[in-house]
Amino acid sequence: MYPHPEKRELLDAAFQSLDNYLTHPDKLVRILFDSVSVVLRHGRSIPRLMGAGIKAFRSFRIATDFEDKLVRKAKSSQKLPPYSTEDINSFITALRRKDIDEFILNTRALLELLYDRPLVREIIQILNELITRMKKSRNGYSEAEIGGLEIGLEMLVEGNQLFEQLSKEDQMHQDRSGCAGRTVRCEEMTPQIHIRPANEADVAAILAITNHEILNSTVLYEYEPRSLATQLQWFRDKQEQGWPVLVAAIDDTVVGFGTYGKFRERVAYRFSIEHSVYVHKDHRGKAIGNALMVALIRSAKAEGYHTMIAGIDSSNMGSVEFHRKFGFEVVGTFKQVGFKFEKWLDVVFMQLIL
Repeated sequence: MYPHPEKRELLDAAFQSLDNYLTHPDKLVRILFDSVSVVLRHGRSIPRLMGAGIKAFRSFRIATDFEDKLVRKAKSSQKLPPYSTEDINSFITALRRKDIDEFILNTRALLELLYDRPLVREIIQILNELITRMKKSRNGYSEAEIGGLEIGLEMLVEGNQLFEQLSKEDQMHQDRSGCAGRTVRCEEMTPQIHIRPANEADVAAILAITNHEILNSTVLYEYEPRSLATQLQWFRDKQEQGWPVLVAAIDDTVVGFGTYGKFRERVAYRFSIEHSVYVHKDHRGKAIGNALMVALIRSAKAEGYHTMIAGIDSSNMGSVEFHRKFGFEVVGTFKQVGFKFEKWLDVVFMQLIL
């Protein structure tokens, strides 16, 4: 989590703005007034959502301050990295007990927040919408103000991912601390989702997901199911061209996949990519698509791409709303460009500037 030195100044400026949100909630209220659609859609939940969001921001700041102290202890020790577990433990024990206890309590509070998946999803959706509107607003929000919210959004998305990857033992521990009074255990309510690069052994599972969509939906504008050989060639082409293919797995079973590739052939399009995310029909509603989309966006940013584009059948409003959660905007609709199941199909294009 500790940033590279060249990014520290930018991060500190964003944190100063973040502190302003924590000490002056009226700033958040002003943003909400600039986003009428957000208020209308989430009105009753906004006080609770704002409280949870502020708790998450505060936890992130405390965690980063704690990390700063550890780094200073490491530097003052004159020991050279990489540090052993024994070294790190010695750095921690050298800190004030008050700082350690504060970090533990805030981490626990953050885990309890992250366990409430519907709440976290709604906060992420609202933050995406607010950031998009702030960037377009004429009220003159500063880069630091927008950066503060972007850091909060990144923290929630990353934290949600880390929580999903907890071991069953840790999930059970969280069940005892954060799920008190519930009749269903955490690991039963929230399966562990593992996102990893695909390999050739996954191609059969990818094929099954793909062929279901071809035969039963307008998600893919194809008529005939693919053969295993065709899907294997698709995967090898992706590998040779350097495009990622990620799979989501639960208990070693592939339950979804995502990928992106070239948007257009001409060289000037080289910073634009078009992506796809698919989830097995029996595993929808488990945040699998969210986990895949987060991983694809992270990959695209790391690779230096400027924009992601999605082509979505206009009848698939679930996918449109799914993309809105991540800040994608509808940029156009092509009328009657597809024909499947004896009807003409429109394609909605959505775009995210990275």
